[in-house]
Amino acid sequence: GVMMGAGSFIVGAGALKLAEMISPSVDVEPWRIMFVIVAIPGPILAGLFAWLVKEPKQQVRDDGEPAGPTASLGEFFAHFASRITLYLPVFIGTGASFTVALGMSAWGPTMLTREHGVADTSAGLFFGLFAITGALAGMIAVTPMVRLLGGTSRVRGAVLTAILLNLTVLPFLALVVGGGDTRLVLAGIAIGTCGSIATAAFTPIIMQAVTPTPFLGRMSALYLMFNNVLGMGLGPVLVSTLASASTSERNIGQALTIVAWSAIGVSLTCYVFALWRLRNVVQSDPKLEAASGQTV
Repeated sequence: GVMMGAGSFIVGAGALKLAEMISPSVDVEPWRIMFVIVAIPGPILAGLFAWLVKEPKQQVRDDGEPAGPTASLGEFFAHFASRITLYLPVFIGTGASFTVALGMSAWGPTMLTREHGVADTSAGLFFGLFAITGALAGMIAVTPMVRLLGGTSRVRGAVLTAILLNLTVLPFLALVVGGGDTRLVLAGIAIGTCGSIATAAFTPIIMQAVTPTPFLGRMSALYLMFNNVLGMGLGPVLVSTLASASTSERNIGQALTIVAWSAIGVSLTCYVFALWRLRNVVQSDPKLEAASGQTV
C-alpha cells in the first residue's frame, strides 16, 4: 500500500506537469486535464489483462471441494487463541507503525508545500521518489536482518528486527519531520518509509513460520485488517486532528512527530511483550522445521 501510494504521487506529479503544458492550448484548467491523463492507462491495462492473463486451472477434488488442507472458522480462531500473545502484539505493533507510514503518505506532500515552500507540482514527485527509495531499501534489508539477528529462529529474528527498527530508524523520522530543514525532512521520509516497510515485511515471515497452512489465508486477512484499520483508519485522521489543534506554522510536521513517537512507544511495547512470550507461545513443530530447515 505504501509503495502504491508513493508511486501514485510520482505519476500524479508527472501528469500535473504534462497538464500544465497542455492547458494553454485547450483552455482547460490543469487539474481537470490531470484527471483525464491518469485515467487513460486504465482501459488499456484492463484490455491487456483480459487478453494476456488467463484464469488459472482450479485445483479441486472429484467431489468439487478444494484440494489441499482446509480448516473451519472455529479451528482458525482456536489456533489464533492458542498463540494470541504472539499474534496480537505483532499485529498491533505493525499496525501502529503503519499509522505513521499512511499518515505521512496522506499529509507528506501537503507538508512539503505548506511548510517548506516546495511547488505543488514538485511536492508529490519528491515525496514519491524518497518514499519509494526507502521502501525498496526496507524490503531488501529485512530478510538479511532477520537471519542475522535470529540465527536459526526466524520468529525471534523477525521480532528483534522490529525492535531494532523502532529503536533506530523510526526515531530519526520523528526527530526531523517537524523541523525546518527540507533536506532532513526528505531524508526522514525515506528512512521512515524504510522502517515502516521493513516492519510490515517481517510479519509474513512470522506467519510462515508459526501458522499452519490451512490457516494462512485467514491469518493474512486478519493481519491486513489490523494494518488497514490502524494505518488507514487512524494515521491520516490523527495527523489532521493534531494539526488542526496546533497554532504552529509547522503544524503538520509537529502532528507527524507526535504520531511517530506515539507509534514507536506502542510498537516497542508490543514487540518486547511478544519477544518475552515467544518461547511460551511457540513450541517446536517438527513438520514446520522439516519444511523450512529452521527452528521457529
